[in-house]
Amino acid sequence: MEKILSLDITANPMQAIVITHDKDSKIIDTCKVPVDIESLYSRFDRVDVDEHSQEDEYVSQAVMQDQNYSEIEDFIKKHEADVVSSVLVISSKQFISLNLDMPFGKQKLVDEVLDNEIRDLLPFETETFSVSANIIDQQSDNLYDVHVGLLSKNYIDNLIKFCRNFGFDPEFITTASSALSGVKNSLIEVDKDRLVVLRANGKLYVNSFINNKFRNDQIFDYENDNFPVDKIKMYLLSLEDRYNTTITQLSIIGGGIDSSAVENKLKLSVTKEALDKHNIDSSQFISLLAALSVSGSPDENLLNNFRVKEFVYRPYIKVSKDILKQLWKYMLLGLFFLCIIPLSIYGIRAYKISKYKSEISNQVSSHLPAEAISSSGGIGDLLNLSVSIEDQLDSLGTTTKATPLEVLTILSDELKEAVDPKIKMDLFEIDIKGNKVELEGSVPSYRGVDKIESILKDIKNRDIFCFIKAETSGGRGPNKKFKFKIKLC
Repeated sequence: MEKILSLDITANPMQAIVITHDKDSKIIDTCKVPVDIESLYSRFDRVDVDEHSQEDEYVSQAVMQDQNYSEIEDFIKKHEADVVSSVLVISSKQFISLNLDMPFGKQKLVDEVLDNEIRDLLPFETETFSVSANIIDQQSDNLYDVHVGLLSKNYIDNLIKFCRNFGFDPEFITTASSALSGVKNSLIEVDKDRLVVLRANGKLYVNSFINNKFRNDQIFDYENDNFPVDKIKMYLLSLEDRYNTTITQLSIIGGGIDSSAVENKLKLSVTKEALDKHNIDSSQFISLLAALSVSGSPDENLLNNFRVKEFVYRPYIKVSKDILKQLWKYMLLGLFFLCIIPLSIYGIRAYKISKYKSEISNQVSSHLPAEAISSSGGIGDLLNLSVSIEDQLDSLGTTTKATPLEVLTILSDELKEAVDPKIKMDLFEIDIKGNKVELEGSVPSYRGVDKIESILKDIKNRDIFCFIKAETSGGRGPNKKFKFKIKLC
């Protein structure tokens, strides 16, 4: 069964919920873990990542030491095999939300120019902020409504490290105000333009639903039952002016808000949505709404997702680790075979070489005197014997009157002096084997062949050659080939 896991760390206790990834979105399991939320967020906020980068690990470790998170770790391990999507819900005083009109309808183009656009609108540098952009819809022929959320990079970095300490690496990181868009997924009827609000942990989370789209979310302080009337009025005016509409509805999720007082102060039609049919208490509403937001079309439902740029979600890292854990035994076995196979091949080849040497030694020993090859000498003794035989042959005289070197010298000198320089002669080969000589080449005419034969006969008269036989072929080329077979005296 495919599941969605949502973790809400906006309040104490920390809330986790698992729902089915289908149209019914049934709650499968929940978990609550006490946490000092004020200490948690103050530590995440106090480190400047650029100036104190060495303190990042300290923050994460300090928070883990203050609290036992084994329960939430076990809860995540229990369901992680079936989880197909996960979301972390956060809150922050540093959160900034605004909408821009941009002439682009593609996310890539928006991302390329977004930093320059918001830099002109905000009175501070934005380099230390992570920027989430969501294209809501097309407002006119050449303008698109783009929601932009900003949150400190250092804040997000510490949140991710904190969650990874107990085995949670969320696919989405969003605000509780953005998670309110989950009410559209089967919980309440959202038809008219309205505000959707939820009170939790001293905050009022607000999301605006206009022209059938959630467009902007805000986080306001809500202490001591002092509903932020003035801030909500200013917020309503800005929305109505931007989208040329009149907002008359306000939906309250959960409790803690006097609906009658709000209705009188804001002059809106107020409805309360208790979410009773899901059989969970109001403290788990945020985690449920976040899970519902990503169960449908998260890119459309969530106004903010801060897993962008350097914080982009990379599931393949976790998947790779899981695969390595499952396959390490097989990998070790494969490594063993990778090592044993070359060793086996080496052993087989060494055995064959030894066998060949032994056979060669036996063959040589059977044709040579026993004392010529020792039992341990092998090829070395055979080479030494060959060198010895060559030395003995060199010391012996030849059976012919002229040695091969002398024959070669005579032929070279006689042919060089006797042949007319105008007659070009090419010698292809002079082959001397024992008392036999073969002379092969070509000349331009038969006259040249006769001249060479005359020279050879003259040498024969000196008792150096005993026999001369001419083999001449005309050929179709300009030269006439000749071949003489000679026998030495």
